Amino acid sequence: MAKVFHSGVGDRTRPRRLASSPAGPQDCCDDGLSPKPTLPAATGLRTDLARGPGTESGEHPSRDSAALRVLTLGTAAGPVVWRGRTGISTVIVVEGVSYMVDAGIGSVQRYRQLGLRWEDLRHIFITHMHSDHYLELPHALLVPWELPGESYTDTLSIWGPGAVPLDLPHHGPPGQPSFPRRVENLASPIPGISEVVDGILGSAFQGDLNIRYVDEDHADIHELIRTRDLRIPKEAGADYATRRCPPMDPFKVFEDDRVRVTATLVDHRFCFPAFAYRFDTEHGSVVCSGDTRPNDNLLRLAADSDLLLHESIHLDHLLSELKPAPGLMEGLLANWEERHTLHSAVGRVAESAAVSNLVLSHLAPAHTDVVSDDEWLEHVRRDFRGGSAVGHDLHEIRLVERPGRRKDIQMRPAKGVL
Repeated sequence: MAKVFHSGVGDRTRPRRLASSPAGPQDCCDDGLSPKPTLPAATGLRTDLARGPGTESGEHPSRDSAALRVLTLGTAAGPVVWRGRTGISTVIVVEGVSYMVDAGIGSVQRYRQLGLRWEDLRHIFITHMHSDHYLELPHALLVPWELPGESYTDTLSIWGPGAVPLDLPHHGPPGQPSFPRRVENLASPIPGISEVVDGILGSAFQGDLNIRYVDEDHADIHELIRTRDLRIPKEAGADYATRRCPPMDPFKVFEDDRVRVTATLVDHRFCFPAFAYRFDTEHGSVVCSGDTRPNDNLLRLAADSDLLLHESIHLDHLLSELKPAPGLMEGLLANWEERHTLHSAVGRVAESAAVSNLVLSHLAPAHTDVVSDDEWLEHVRRDFRGGSAVGHDLHEIRLVERPGRRKDIQMRPAKGVL
C-alpha cells in the first residue's frame, strides 16, 4: 500500500543544497574552533524604522522576494501566558528556507499564521534546555508529519545542547550548583537534545505514532528527523560545576550554501550549556542571544553583525506583575539578575559589540500593556548609537542597504495568510 501523506525523503521543490556539518550527534562541534567571520564595521548611526502594513507585493510570505527576512514568531520570556506575546521563537528565512531558533509557546501556530510552509523548515536550533525554549518542539515534529498537504518533505535537523555528564549526588562549592535529594532521572539528570527528541518520538507520543502507522500508513518519522547534539570544543575547558561560560571563540555549527551558523557559550546561571547563535549570509548577519547575562563570549560572537536580537528583562515591572511572596523576593532578584540582561544594560552590550541594529526580544514582563516600547528603549537609546526597536510577535525585520558599509533595518507587522 502506498504511503498516503509522504513520498521518500528529499526536497521536491528545489535542487538539494549541499551542507557541511559534523557527522553526527555524538561528534557535533567537537572538531575544534572555527575562525570568526569578518563582517563590515558599524558606523554608529541611528536608523529610522519603517512601520506599516505587511509586504507591499502581497506575495505569499514564504515566497517573498527578499533574500533575508527575520520573523519574530514569539517575543516573550518564560513559561508564562502573557497578554499580547507568545513564547520565544524566531525564524530566519534565507532564500526561501526557514531556520528556526527556539520553539516557545505558540510558535508552531505562529509559523503557519505567516503562511510559512513545513517543507521549507529545515533546521531548528534550541539555545538551551529551559522548557520555555522548546515547549512546542513536539508540535513542530508531529503536526507536519500528521497532516496531508502540510508536511515537510526533506529531513528536519534539530540542533541543541548535548547531555551534561554529571555524577550524582553532586555538591558544589559555595556559589556553585548542587542537586537536592530529589533528582528526576538520576541516570541522566541533564539530557541533551537527542534524548529529548527520543522521548518525544518514543514514550511520550509512541501511541499516536503507532496508531497513525496502522491507520494512515505514514512514512517512518525517524527517517525525517535528525538530532544534532552541540558539543563544546574541548579547548574551551567548560565545566558545569566551575566553568559554565569560560572565555572562548565562536565555533562552527553548520554551513550550507545559504548560511553559516556559529555558536558560543553564554552565561545563564546554572542552565548549562546555553548557546547564542550567529547566522552569516551573503545578504547580512543575524545574532540571537538566547538567555544570558552580559558576557564577553556574546560580544565576540555578535561583533560587527547587522542585527542582534537580545533578551531583556525589566525588574521593577516584573516584580510588580508576578508579585513574589516576601520571603522569595531577595532570592528571585538575585536569580534574575545573575542569568538575564537588564533593560538598562542591553544597550551597552550592543554598543560594545559594535552591532548595527538591536531588537529586544524574549521580554519579561511580556504583557504589551505594561511596558511601553519607549520605556524598553529608554536606556538603549542613551547607550547605543545604532538602530533599535522592540520586538513584537508576528513582525518582520529586513536589512536595508545604505551608502557605506552599514545596513539599516525595516520592521513591520508581517503579512500572513491564515
